[in-house]
Amino acid sequence: MRQFNQVLAHLERTGEVPPELFAPLPDDAQLEEAGVAAAQLAAFLEDDEALPEPGPGRHTGAAHHINTVHIGLDDCGLRNLGELIRGKLPEWMRCDVAVPPEPPVPPEPPAPLTLSEVESQLVEIGAKLQAVAERLRRGDLSVEQQVELADQLSRLGQEQAALARRRAGLLAEE
Repeated sequence: MRQFNQVLAHLERTGEVPPELFAPLPDDAQLEEAGVAAAQLAAFLEDDEALPEPGPGRHTGAAHHINTVHIGLDDCGLRNLGELIRGKLPEWMRCDVAVPPEPPVPPEPPAPLTLSEVESQLVEIGAKLQAVAERLRRGDLSVEQQVELADQLSRLGQEQAALARRRAGLLAEE
């Protein structure tokens, strides 16, 4: 049902189908309902007279590709509808003009820390490491909790190592 709804939404966005002409299928729709809806949509797309005239920003590429798909109602009904849609959807989507995504904004570099700030952070991380180690010593933790605490120890150890390198760099500059 989701696949039919995604195809319908794409066709509405590209102007191949007027918005709200076809209702999306509910998640609990029966396979026969999906077949009827797919057949109606295919018939609409095949009927050139029913298609709206392309306007600015609209094209008929997707309709052309969909018109070449023949949805057959054979002995197995519409069981292959999902497979058919999955197979053709990438082709239909290529007909759309892709808008490049916005490039990610690079993170701002951290402000330079003084030697005393780095040493203060090292003390904080040491205290966090000790607290996590004490929690690990408890015998009543589940395996998941032990794994989570071990991951925390690993992350804190990496932070401590990075701060120690920064501290060494700052000491060398003095």
